[in-house]
Amino acid sequence: MFPYFAPGKSVAEVNALLASLLSKAAGHGIAITPNTVQYPGFKQASSAGFPKEAIGTYNGQSGSRLFPRKNWATTTSFDTTFAAIRDVVSKSYLIGFNIAPTLAAGDVTADETAVNPA
Repeated sequence: MFPYFAPGKSVAEVNALLASLLSKAAGHGIAITPNTVQYPGFKQASSAGFPKEAIGTYNGQSGSRLFPRKNWATTTSFDTTFAAIRDVVSKSYLIGFNIAPTLAAGDVTADETAVNPA
């Protein structure tokens, strides 16, 4: 859970959002001790959460993971996009981060915190 961004939320609100997740984890014998920190802006939070990276090294490249919806709309565009991703991954490493802007945008509730609702 490092980092976890919750724009516009206070420390208390973030801890309240995470309470059910932490409770469920504890019920499975998994102890999680969050370190909730509030920053004045996204840049400060991002800088604290992600160490400086070496750009253009032999085993990694920084890049955007945001693809237009049209890249997945047809079999041809899907195959072309997937081939480009496969090419990059085969020559380096791929580490993915998913930052969703709001729960409403994903049509989920605060208790739905994973791809697998179980």
